[in-house]
Amino acid sequence: MSKLRIVGVQIRCDGSKKEMLIKARKYVEEAIEANKNIDIVALPETFYQAQAHPVDGEILGEEPNGEYETFFKELAREFNVNIVAGSYLVKGEEKLKNKCLVINRQGEVVGDYSKIHLFDSFGMKESEVMEYGDHIGVFELDCAKIGVIICYDIRFPELTRNLASKGIDMLFIPAAFYLPRLDQWELLVKSTSIQSVSPVCAINQFGKTQEPWIGFFGRSMLVDSYGCIVAGASDKETYFFGEVDLDYAKQMRESNPCLSHRRAKFY
Repeated sequence: MSKLRIVGVQIRCDGSKKEMLIKARKYVEEAIEANKNIDIVALPETFYQAQAHPVDGEILGEEPNGEYETFFKELAREFNVNIVAGSYLVKGEEKLKNKCLVINRQGEVVGDYSKIHLFDSFGMKESEVMEYGDHIGVFELDCAKIGVIICYDIRFPELTRNLASKGIDMLFIPAAFYLPRLDQWELLVKSTSIQSVSPVCAINQFGKTQEPWIGFFGRSMLVDSYGCIVAGASDKETYFFGEVDLDYAKQMRESNPCLSHRRAKFY
């Protein structure tokens, strides 16, 4: 397959868990009705339930194999699509894990990735309530071999270059990237593409939360392996559609084989 047909769903966490799944389904259904033969649908980090948006009667986090996982398995089967299901908070041994599920067209969980770099920056302290992930995210789908990182992970180019060295065709980044750092977001997504010589699909939340000082700016984007934005979303809840040319990505890696030029003994 020379081209991947990708849908990104840019939404915010502003309701109960049940309401968020209804909203996610609405945008996925609209996107697939408007764009046939979609290969992969991707969603943002913690859009299902977020610390910044407490809901009365809801306990933060849920058990593995719960409602969230069941919902996306059924959605993948119904629409015959692979899903990078954003991320959700899962109960761990002592704290929560920020986990992304990768699900194939048959509704099977191919694997999962839990965020390994926790956001203890800019006045936030994720490590107070979350556990560190313990493995990288590389997954085989029928259409491509993909890598997954989550939000703050993007600030660690060692990780994305490691994923690129594993032979991924493209990288997915579910995120909840806070205002006001839009300039950093765009620079980081583009530089990740350039440094890893891989297409990148970065899906951010959009909108204010219940806290008046917290919010997300959206600007989700699909970037090719040259660092150019080929599709994306602006300042609203929406979905976008774009194509990744795998032949072009291969040509880019051949013309710019910088990954093979790394001199690790100096790092």
